[in-house]
Amino acid sequence: MTCLDYRVHRHHEVRARRRTVRRRRASRERLRLQAAERFARDEPSMTIARDLRISVRSVQRWKGTGKPEGPERCARTG
Repeated sequence: MTCLDYRVHRHHEVRARRRTVRRRRASRERLRLQAAERFARDEPSMTIARDLRISVRSVQRWKGTGKPEGPERCARTG
């Protein structure tokens, strides 16, 4: 493999990894918004975690962010 071949291969690997990260981030954001809708209905953390197939700890972290009620409560800041 020449230096140029390696650089091209590496470039494609990096782009694929970035795509994967973007997809996972978007998926996690959808889960946060679904959880936020359920926070507004005062559903228990255990029920939300079970239905969304995520950890209870994640639900508790999102719930305890101290932001306003509703979907804005769990929106990512970064």
